[in-house]
Amino acid sequence: MGDWFLCELLCRRLCELRPECLGCKNDMANVLDSQGKYVEAEMMHRLCWEAKKKELGEEHPDTLTSLHNMVLALGNQGNYAEAETLYQQCWEFRKKTLGEEHIGTLHTINNMVEALIRQGEYAKAEVLSRQCWEVMKKTLGEDDPDTLRSLNNMALVMDNQGNLDEAERLHQQCWELRKRTLGEEHPDTLQSLQNVTYASFHQENYAKAESLSRQCWEAMKKTLGEEHPDTLAAFHNVAHTVSRQGNYANAEQLFRLCWEAMKKKLGEEHPVTLNTLNDMAVVIDDQGNHEKAVVLLQECCEARKKRLGEMHPDTRESQDALAKSLRNFSV
Repeated sequence: MGDWFLCELLCRRLCELRPECLGCKNDMANVLDSQGKYVEAEMMHRLCWEAKKKELGEEHPDTLTSLHNMVLALGNQGNYAEAETLYQQCWEFRKKTLGEEHIGTLHTINNMVEALIRQGEYAKAEVLSRQCWEVMKKTLGEDDPDTLRSLNNMALVMDNQGNLDEAERLHQQCWELRKRTLGEEHPDTLQSLQNVTYASFHQENYAKAESLSRQCWEAMKKTLGEEHPDTLAAFHNVAHTVSRQGNYANAEQLFRLCWEAMKKKLGEEHPVTLNTLNDMAVVIDDQGNHEKAVVLLQECCEARKKRLGEMHPDTRESQDALAKSLRNFSV
């Protein structure tokens, strides 16, 4: 974490000394991305993209790399629909200029799959993730980090489609390969550990899920810092596993700490922040404080409808939770 802080200071100084240098701006944007500072990263990537469009043309590989990086920062802010549209545009350009099996083209498919998953478009995401994984295995090898990212995405799709046994098998496979090739504390390895936690959670093995989620949270705090978005996602998972074991008071306290940190880091209406608000409200309802839960779930429903749309799975989840809480309140 300290290394990223130093890198940011150096990059800022280089940008001041060489304001015309796109390479300095690009490095600065990448350092901001790595720290979870997505709004500022997007602004820097956008500056690079606009300058490269003007200097090199819209379809130049370097221009498309800047577009791709800008869209990644957009997606990390929760702007999934906009990100998907721009990934589609980038994918078409890259297929045309680089070829369908070029690593840059495949990177765009991987990122587009992640945007589709976050919008609940699992069938489309499965087709693309499987296609990307097969090509990457053939061109890069099964153990390559980019191939493992495709495997990770396919496992996430299986998880969200309810194919739990297959999801757990693929998440476990990806985690083992990443530990071996990247090391136990690499961010990608920790992401796979988090996904193994999801698989255990969805199979209702809550004690195991809590143990794994705490392990992941502690490692992320050490490697990424306490306020990094990935660390906060791991913190949320700890609270969720605690709640499913019936320890509602403790879970509420954890969710509240996580929610406050997410509001500060990501904003009140980021989809990830709203996930934590929803789950905190459910735990409050489980403790019998139905009036308070109704107020929070109404807030969450409205924010999710506005941000994700009325038919998104997360919006419907909040609507169902609100209906249940209203029934409890009226009893």
